[in-house]
Amino acid sequence: MDNPVGVWWSVLWDSGALAMAVLGPARTYIQVNPAFCRLLKADAATIRAWTYEQIGHPLDLDNELDALVRLAEGAATATYHRRFRTAGAEEFSAEVRLCAGSADQVLMLVIPCEKPCIAGEERLARRLEQIASALSHDALEAVRQAGVQAGLMAARYAAALDERGRATVATIERLAVKSGQQLRGLVTLARLGLPRLAPAPVPMRPLIDAAWSDQRAIPPDTTFMVKLSDEVRWDCDPLQVSLALREILANALAFREPSRALNICVTVSPDPAGTTLRFTISDNGCGIAAIDQPRLFRIYAILGTHAGIGMGLALVRAVAEGHGGEATLTSELGQGTQVQFTLGNAVHHGGTEARRGGIP
Repeated sequence: MDNPVGVWWSVLWDSGALAMAVLGPARTYIQVNPAFCRLLKADAATIRAWTYEQIGHPLDLDNELDALVRLAEGAATATYHRRFRTAGAEEFSAEVRLCAGSADQVLMLVIPCEKPCIAGEERLARRLEQIASALSHDALEAVRQAGVQAGLMAARYAAALDERGRATVATIERLAVKSGQQLRGLVTLARLGLPRLAPAPVPMRPLIDAAWSDQRAIPPDTTFMVKLSDEVRWDCDPLQVSLALREILANALAFREPSRALNICVTVSPDPAGTTLRFTISDNGCGIAAIDQPRLFRIYAILGTHAGIGMGLALVRAVAEGHGGEATLTSELGQGTQVQFTLGNAVHHGGTEARRGGIP
């Protein structure tokens, strides 16, 4: 980036309160100043390893792309609003000003807004419902038809297609399947809503057993262990909790370490006060690099060739937060991963408080 104002620019970059970053042509942060690091609650090395899509809110990426297009078409600056995500998955709204630089680099100035630039909760809920309805019918049907047509083409014209043609058709089929899975995941997330509590505290052991039995292609050398009392019950939405468990267990199976047998352990423990129930799912799989961990609970966070559609942990977090809890992850590369989620405060049944944890 050119330095048009000499010392003044250097002081502003190093010690000024304005958050600034330099974007490269690959949409990565080439350089960030201390104010930008404080804003995103991450060090410079971590931020430089992310693309701007990973830091931004997915619904606002079009604004950023439009601004970059304006710069590419010759504009000296472009201004827009967007939401950012910190390393801790917190969100804030900001005004962003882009300035064209040298060698296809762009200077980004970020000015946080006092008021979020988002719709009210009621309006947002209606919008999500409309999106879910459209995705579940029109978009999913279009994707499904694309996959079906690709399959028919492969079957009908197999003899006429050369190796490259067959590979192209197979790619279309694979992308259609993946897109369909991602759309279904979005619909599930949009429709998750508030938990529908069962009329009485739900036993946890059957939910765990069902989530494990739903897994596919379990390697024969896998050890699955559950640590909880059979009497542990909790006020919750059993379908949502089962969904969260299925997603975590599926990740543990997908990211196993091929050189050793896979061990998975599910531990369920209520706190002494009976106000929080904690699920801990540990494995000895391949682990996750520290630099990738902060973004894993976001939508479409995908790691490596064995990853799924990038919706699993986002669903887990939504389930936990809907129950007044939270979801966290710790991992060590090459050693394994531990995912925790909690179910929160007690509720009432028929005017009496249901005891959480232990025997009701």
